[in-house]
Amino acid sequence: MDIPVEVNILRDRLGDRLIEYGSIKPRRIYARIERSAVKDAISLLASHGYTHVSAITGLDTGKGLEVLYHLDRTGSLFTVRVDVPYDDPKLPSITDIIPGAVLYEGEVRDLFGVVFEGNPYPRPVVLPDGWPEDFHPLRKIYSVDDIRKTIADRGVGTQQIEVEEGGGAIYVPIGPQHPALKEPIGLRFVVEGEYIVKVKARIGYNHRGIEKAMENQTYIQNLMLAERICGICSVAHTQCYVLAVESALDLDIPERARYIRVVMNELNRIHSHMLWMGVAGHEVGFDTILMYTWRDREYVLDLLEAISGNRVTYSINVIGGVRRDIPDDMRDSVMKTMDYVEVRAKLYMDLLLRDPSFTRRTVGVGKASTRDALTLCAVGPTARAFNVKKDIRKDEPYEVYGDIPFEIVVVDNCDVAGTFIVRAKEILESVDIIRYALEHMPGGDYRVKAPRRVPQIEAIARVEAPRGELLHYLKGSGGEQPYRYKVRTPTLANIPFVAKMLEGCNVADIPIAFAAIDPCMACEDRMEFIDESKGVTWIWSLEDLRAYRKLKEKGSVSKPLEYIDRYGGKLDVS
Repeated sequence: MDIPVEVNILRDRLGDRLIEYGSIKPRRIYARIERSAVKDAISLLASHGYTHVSAITGLDTGKGLEVLYHLDRTGSLFTVRVDVPYDDPKLPSITDIIPGAVLYEGEVRDLFGVVFEGNPYPRPVVLPDGWPEDFHPLRKIYSVDDIRKTIADRGVGTQQIEVEEGGGAIYVPIGPQHPALKEPIGLRFVVEGEYIVKVKARIGYNHRGIEKAMENQTYIQNLMLAERICGICSVAHTQCYVLAVESALDLDIPERARYIRVVMNELNRIHSHMLWMGVAGHEVGFDTILMYTWRDREYVLDLLEAISGNRVTYSINVIGGVRRDIPDDMRDSVMKTMDYVEVRAKLYMDLLLRDPSFTRRTVGVGKASTRDALTLCAVGPTARAFNVKKDIRKDEPYEVYGDIPFEIVVVDNCDVAGTFIVRAKEILESVDIIRYALEHMPGGDYRVKAPRRVPQIEAIARVEAPRGELLHYLKGSGGEQPYRYKVRTPTLANIPFVAKMLEGCNVADIPIAFAAIDPCMACEDRMEFIDESKGVTWIWSLEDLRAYRKLKEKGSVSKPLEYIDRYGGKLDVS
């Protein structure tokens, strides 16, 4: 086997600290190192282009813990493996080398108990406040029943009192869980008057334990779970799942099935982008675009329903191909709808770029640099709106994307307006991809029979979901259930970057700046603001922010404290 250049570089630097290495498939390299070499290895690889952390995976091998760093360099994935003993689960943080790894490390710390020394985010990432410190749910010693009992013993709705860093102010958060909130998130803002100077996000309120559940169900049953990770990205999740399983099985599926998967994935992308544009338009008071996009989106949903039988969870992808074919008599209706969508997408861009109410609220809002997007490992349309030319469909082609001509949409606006432009243009690219796929789709079968047991082998699949790079990791058990299954969604990847985008923003711009990443969680969560210069803390809901924004545009108020004095609000003078 030819030794990859990257491995030679590591071998020269690390010496005996490089334990083993190999290449599973082209552009998929791994190296096992001693934990004393983590910083040296990551720093060296970053200096040779591996600056993007796609994910960090934790494993419980039964003999100890293992941490896998998945580093990307334009489609080439390098996995650094490190063994960590149960009795001393510590590793140095790599956030000083690649800041975008901050939440990935926190996730492994919560679920496996590996402490990343020097990580700047000490709070839980996915576990609730008050969770037992020594209970790490993805360790193999804990069963699903153990987790349920811990949740029951802990109680529900217990208020958690925290001490604000630096200031010593004590506060009791209200929410973010509430019957009206489908996907809550906690956001803490430090402000100086009207402007945001620091943002911290508290995620994990909607963590459903899907990875643990997948270890206890068959590969067929897990298709249902994978599809329900996200209703809007359901095609992408099942596609990534079946690609991981098929890779582990070394299963070759019919070419026709690959084309059908591409068509469904791009229809899903169009519908997702249209949904986001409408919601984001509403956030800036541009309801015309909301009405247009949501009406036009219905035609795309009709196609998805005609092909799959469903409008949300399509259940189209199966291990070995697709569940249903696209018959020849359906192609004309798909093509006609694509003609209509193309015209409408061009109209969206014309409206967005010419409407002064839209440009006032988006141009120059959420400013950040291309370097910020790179170092914080942003993905998808968010990254491409900040001049990062990165798309898994091009960088690491899967299915038949390598045979289909299309362009990566990249703009250098580096603000919220750019995220609108990228998504509108990506709709046009998706239209062309669908046309090409339908015109060049071969005949033949669209599904083959797949084995029910997966060998003790690892596989990684990545796809370009509507929100960006999606990664699924699989470790087979030799039976009908996976030993470990890991999912890294695009929203988790983009949280550190959106926190950077929000710095310097006006308080009234929070809803649209946060919405720019198309988060797969409710931004209706309550938000806490701290004015350090006045020693004042207040909590606002999304409705408060919208009301404040409208009053500020009318000139009725100029600062948040004026809004609180005149119209009420929750205020805590520390």
